[in-house]
Amino acid sequence: TFTLSIVKAGYAATQMPLQKAAFVATPVRDIAIALTRSAAVNGHIVDTTGETVVGLRVYADRLDPIATNAAGPVKFATTSDDRGEYRLGGLPPGRYSVTATNALDPGAVVTVALQPGDNLSGIDFTSRPPADTAITPTPQPPETQDRATIRGRVISTARRPIARAVVNISGPIAPRYVLTDAQGRFTFPGLIPGDYEVGASRGDFLPGSLGQQTAFESTSQIVVTRGARVDDLTLVLSRGLAVTGTIVDRAGEPLQGVSVQALQVTTKGTRKHAVIAGALQGGDPQTDDRGRYRVLGLQPGTYVIAALADTTSLGGGATTSQPVPIYFPGSSSIVDAVTVTVSRTDVDGIDFALRDLPTARVTGVALDSTGTPLEGPITLAVSHRSGSIIPNPRSTQADAHGAFTFFDVAPGDYDVLAMRFARPDPLETLEFALQDVTVGERDAEPVHLRTTRAAMIEGRIVFDSALPRDPYDRMQIEALPADFDFRRIFGGDFARAGVMNGRFRLPALFGVRRVVVNGMPEGLYLKSITIDGSDVTDQAIDFGVGGASTVSAEIVISSTGASIVGRITGQKATPAGASVVVFPQDREKWFERSRFVKIVRPTRDGSFRAASLPPGDYYVALTAIVDESSATAPDVLEQLLARAAKVTLDEGEEQHVELQVL
Repeated sequence: TFTLSIVKAGYAATQMPLQKAAFVATPVRDIAIALTRSAAVNGHIVDTTGETVVGLRVYADRLDPIATNAAGPVKFATTSDDRGEYRLGGLPPGRYSVTATNALDPGAVVTVALQPGDNLSGIDFTSRPPADTAITPTPQPPETQDRATIRGRVISTARRPIARAVVNISGPIAPRYVLTDAQGRFTFPGLIPGDYEVGASRGDFLPGSLGQQTAFESTSQIVVTRGARVDDLTLVLSRGLAVTGTIVDRAGEPLQGVSVQALQVTTKGTRKHAVIAGALQGGDPQTDDRGRYRVLGLQPGTYVIAALADTTSLGGGATTSQPVPIYFPGSSSIVDAVTVTVSRTDVDGIDFALRDLPTARVTGVALDSTGTPLEGPITLAVSHRSGSIIPNPRSTQADAHGAFTFFDVAPGDYDVLAMRFARPDPLETLEFALQDVTVGERDAEPVHLRTTRAAMIEGRIVFDSALPRDPYDRMQIEALPADFDFRRIFGGDFARAGVMNGRFRLPALFGVRRVVVNGMPEGLYLKSITIDGSDVTDQAIDFGVGGASTVSAEIVISSTGASIVGRITGQKATPAGASVVVFPQDREKWFERSRFVKIVRPTRDGSFRAASLPPGDYYVALTAIVDESSATAPDVLEQLLARAAKVTLDEGEEQHVELQVL
């Protein structure tokens, strides 16, 4: 026995049991299947404070017996969106009990009788507030005259107080956590003088921070003095913004159950790439029985909207269920995607049809350095050579013979990556292979990968002056890929090591990389790097592919780092979310994670400090971009030159700068 399932948006799903034996006697049979118009139930969910509830599960259980042999589902479920609204669509006609998780009496369970085509509204529920957070509030010291106190409240974008939100504070004290009361209020007493950051969160909201005028502005620091009282902090939590639209098939008919993703477009260096964004509440966004979708929990930004299509259900010839992304306005290639800008309101009307699915494949064989079939992941990633936005890569596993296949690959330029990890130390024994491939309308030429061993750096840290206290506590050495494809699909996490007693060992090195030092105490700066006796400071080093060599390095660190201190002045207040960027006048040093580039946040009164700088000539400018990788991209720095101040620093020198807000 097997089951034939028939699903079409706007109709009740039907499941028909069939006997294999009947098809043996009669291989070809005509089966007439009558579909029935489905019904829908709609409603709204709030908690006991009147606040909308996001991601709450709503259930419909069929009560009457199913009279026909064409059986279908008897249990249905959905979740509420960021407006607290839900829709249970695709329901066969009949009697149902409808309820929501944690729904309160009266009306916790509603019985409805549905006819074909019914669209029943107003089935609303009141739910218990969200469960308490697992975070334990930090014991608070008593309020005294010689210690500062910060008070504030947490509200929603509707200006309602948010109870039991987690509020955290960090600064010159150990981090503390408190929960807001029923009016959304919080207090942090017993604070010593210094700079503090305050933030808030609750599971069904986006995080918020102090100094906000809207839900999407970022924090600035707050400076407290001895015995100060700060009583007016407001933290705004938001459900985020949403993108909505309708998805249809090639005949213009709505499609139900299609997963939809919002990929936020961000810039790293000179390249744009797209990462999955949106709220986790409510699960995977899917189209409903009208073909409508809503991707929620988005912050302002630029997005690519992708629908994950099933090739079989849309007429494709593939024998795999691997979903294929179709990018708005309807292409299988992200090169042709049209971006969607989200600012301060929801975006509607992002409609597209799913058609022209690709059928090309990328196949190949992957072997390790001994010629044995590879046991490890194979990754297919869009190459920067395509000049397009870069989506997340796809992965698969090779079979027992090392063979692998990627189905339904859109035309374009790709990189195929293979890695092998072995015990006892996966990083020490890491093997790697990378090959580019171009896909057209037909299957690409087979790829042959053979992994080789990585190179390694063994080195030591040298100080040119007195050794600071605990200098290695947070210090890390990283070999950052300078090639965009290496950085994206291979990353820098493997080529990273801590420092123990002034020595480090950096394995897993392939391709072109720059060595950087992270986590140095304030006042220290990287002075020089030598590898096998050659000065490679700020240079990109080619470790090749399969070098399997070990090189020695010496890193010199100085305790006489320079600094730039200043204040933002002008008729207007410091813009919310503003940052100060310090960057070198030499454009050759505008690469990612350059030791000459710093981005710092001003305090509430507009003052700022950028420390641990090498000597040199610098620009200092104000920017509204908070993300460090975006704010320090070369094209962004170029735009800041017209309003940047110039500063020259000697070793250990401190210079003062004023930046004026016009």
